[in-house]
Amino acid sequence: MSLPKIVICGDIVWAHDELQQMLGSTTEIVRMDCQSRKEFLDNLGLNGKYGNVVGFYRHNSSADRIGIFDAELINALPETCKWIAHNGAGYDQIDVHACKAR
Repeated sequence: MSLPKIVICGDIVWAHDELQQMLGSTTEIVRMDCQSRKEFLDNLGLNGKYGNVVGFYRHNSSADRIGIFDAELINALPETCKWIAHNGAGYDQIDVHACKAR
């Protein structure tokens, strides 16, 4: 049986080893390598590299490539997605209403 997948969108500046140590034995950690929002959306499908993902960790640095987690992006996430974590303050980078509606 395969491990649940999480996607890291953006940079983890100081804790690369700690992330692998804490989650590496229980999850498959996938680093987002898309250069555009369209490419990211295209890869969210069931057979895409971000299909069947259970969670997304997002850093502000990913906004330059994929934008904010707005309704369009949230509605495109795979049904398997159970959580989105944002490294930052406030709720302006993730559309909370779209998450709740989903």
